[in-house]
Amino acid sequence: MFDTDVSISKLWPVRRVAWSGQIPANEVDARRRIMDAAVRCVQRHGIDRTSVAMIASEAGVSRPTLYAYFENRDEIVNQAAIAASDSFVERVIAHSRQFDSAAERLVEATLFSIKGIRAEPALAIRFRRGQLLSGPLNRDELFYAALCLGPVVELAPELAAWIDEASELAARVIISLVSREPIEKRTDDEERAFLYRWWPQALGIADAAPSGPGSRPRPRRSREASSAR
Repeated sequence: MFDTDVSISKLWPVRRVAWSGQIPANEVDARRRIMDAAVRCVQRHGIDRTSVAMIASEAGVSRPTLYAYFENRDEIVNQAAIAASDSFVERVIAHSRQFDSAAERLVEATLFSIKGIRAEPALAIRFRRGQLLSGPLNRDELFYAALCLGPVVELAPELAAWIDEASELAARVIISLVSREPIEKRTDDEERAFLYRWWPQALGIADAAPSGPGSRPRPRRSREASSAR
């Protein structure tokens, strides 16, 4: 006899709705959502413990569905890191353009980059410390450094003639600061003052900027808001 006390859901488990019920608009949207899921998994579990099964579950799809868009886990994670890097560079550029001098833009973009690479899981994938400290610079690192220097070149056009060398130096400085802490830990203001003393001069940027602890420059919009009051 059929046991009417047995739940129908136990006899015929309800299948989870693909994509959590929100079907992607197209292939690009599907890939983006899988990559976003990969980033969230890396944030929770770390890159080495993140598996295809975890990513598929987070995205709300089956593993075969995931493999319809990506060949393997490494491709998903790497593509997610590339997309995150592109978005991050846009934010670096927008942040540095808030400042009025080339020196300010250089230092503030550098500080913004260091904090972002350390804090954001998708960037940590792309700029893992062990990889940063081994092997030569790659073209991606130089390309991103050149993009981040764009706002600096706008106010120091003489730098354009040496942009390849400036990009290499910028990449090396950021990699060094991301990878190795100073002997004595600095506050944010002390780190900023340290960079202002040496970094603009290293690239031949002559315009002066505050360099003492506590003399942090304010973005243009903050100064405009203060003057309006």
